[in-house]
Amino acid sequence: MFNTLNFLYNQVRKNNDTAARAIVLLSEIMTYAMGQDEHSGTRPLEGEIQQANNLIELWRLKQREPTYINLIAEDGVEEISFIPLVLVTLVENMLKHGDLSKADHPATIRISLKDGIFRIETDNLAAPRPSHAGFHSGLENIRQRLAYKFHKMATLDYGATKANHFFVLIALRLPIN
Repeated sequence: MFNTLNFLYNQVRKNNDTAARAIVLLSEIMTYAMGQDEHSGTRPLEGEIQQANNLIELWRLKQREPTYINLIAEDGVEEISFIPLVLVTLVENMLKHGDLSKADHPATIRISLKDGIFRIETDNLAAPRPSHAGFHSGLENIRQRLAYKFHKMATLDYGATKANHFFVLIALRLPIN
């Protein structure tokens, strides 16, 4: 599969820089997704943050209009070990179901650590008509994975606000060393 992506990259890079960059980004995301977890079933968040940024860049490459989305990772969160593909799933949901076309309502993903609580928060304007309005299966999968790995130390909350925004909040109490 990666040999095929490399072939495609070499074929298009001479004529289409955007398509070549898209192939590189997709290859990096796939490599990360197929990568091995540490024995604990977690990985440092640094790689996940990079793949979330790659996914956002890939989305922007294929859009004709500007996309307003900010990923803010506060200092120190990159080294936190966390279950993989949670952040990428949240970004995918925002890209698929959010209205990211309004500069005055940018989508936001904030990753923070304060007082021993690790948090991932997302907020985005909901699309007027959700594309393939799902059954929150991705979010429920995240909930199950959090419960399996962290038990009652982690919570997941999500929903719509009166202002037509959709939010997700993951909170994890980290052990005190």
